[in-house]
Amino acid sequence: MLAEKLRTEIRKATLGKEDFRKMTLKTALGEVERQNFKDVSSDKNSQKALKKLIEGNRELIEQTDSSLVVSRLNQEIKILSEFIPSDFDKDEMRMMLLEVSETIKEADNNGRAMGVAMKFMKEKSEEVGKTVNGNLVADLVKEFRKE
Repeated sequence: MLAEKLRTEIRKATLGKEDFRKMTLKTALGEVERQNFKDVSSDKNSQKALKKLIEGNRELIEQTDSSLVVSRLNQEIKILSEFIPSDFDKDEMRMMLLEVSETIKEADNNGRAMGVAMKFMKEKSEEVGKTVNGNLVADLVKEFRKE
């Protein structure tokens, strides 16, 4: 469970006197616990909460001129990213979707083609523990349907 993993890392950071890491992880844990108030066992909700924090930091980076603030926000992003599975990149997805490319091309419409691709990628993502970016899948479906 992600919340427990965060607690463990907070203890390690405390013992290692890593104050910035400890503060970042405490903030993340608070957000995860708030997000999971009803369903404490949901790592998917926990990961969403961390992604939300990362996205907020990225937005702040775009809005600030202070190099010190940008540096700290980037450090937070790096720490939080340790707890989120990485996304498949476009080339990885293209290679995987080749297995179902004929089904995608033969689908009646783009919606059904997208459904085939997303179902396939979701199964693959669960096997390897990565996440799927739906926008990239949509781009690839368009590519396959043009061929």
